[in-house]
Formats: sequence, C-alpha cells, structure tokens
Amino acid sequence: MSALPSMSSRMARVEDATPANRTVEVHATARNFSDVPLRDLDIVTAFGKAFAAAGLTHEEAADLMKIDKAHWSRQLNNRDNQHISFQRMLRSLPRAFWLELLQQIAPALDIVIAHPDLADRAIQQLVLATEAACAFARQDRALRAGGMR
Repeated sequence: MSALPSMSSRMARVEDATPANRTVEVHATARNFSDVPLRDLDIVTAFGKAFAAAGLTHEEAADLMKIDKAHWSRQLNNRDNQHISFQRMLRSLPRAFWLELLQQIAPALDIVIAHPDLADRAIQQLVLATEAACAFARQDRALRAGGMR
C-alpha cells in the first residue's frame, strides 16, 4: 500500500477543473465559482511571460531552482503526477519574476500594483537625460568659444 501524497498548500497542480457530478448543498466546503478570480489563468503562459519580462528563460529558471528542464516541463504540464513547488520557486526565483507575475494576475483580482522601482527608474532616466543635455551644452559652448562653429 503506498502513501498518499501530501495535500499541502505549498503544492499546486496545473490541471483543468473537474465539474461536480452532483449538486452540492451549501456548506463550508461548497465553492462559489463567481469568487474564483484566477480560474481562467493559464499558469504556463503566465510563468512564461513573467520569465521573459524578468529576462529569464525556462531553462535558466530550472537551473535557479536546481531542477532539470525536463522535470520543470513535467511540473508545468502536470505530467507524471508532477506538481509545481511554490516553496522552491519562492526560495529560488528572483524578485523581478514575482513582480512581473503579480502584474499579470492583478487585473483578475481587480487590483493595481505599481512597480516599486518605477519612480526610481523614471528619476534615474531624468538624471541621465539632464546629464546628457548638460554635456551637450558644455561641448557646444566650448566649440562656439573656440570659433569652431
């Protein structure tokens, strides 16, 4: 007799929902499917987009998680009774991946998540543009002063 797999909340299976075969009376275990905002989320696509936006490939992500690409593929596609370990992902994947993934699921949850580095990035770009303009102005002034124009 084999042991049943753990049903920890730290595991997730990527699989289609199975419709109920009978009407379930309303009690603590009943599901309100109108309150499942991520039920239509294609997690494989979401992960792929988040990896790409974070500058990672599936292969690099598998390396970071210390699993081989074939194992990661089986987990993503729920082959051979595999599951995705969020614990492993949390310990291994960079912050950029999680920020990108959150951006993808936020609309389904009706929330707005501003990228925390957005303001810093805008300020940095403004500083760089200002420095470039100042350098151009100094060079232009030097050329005019030297009679090169």
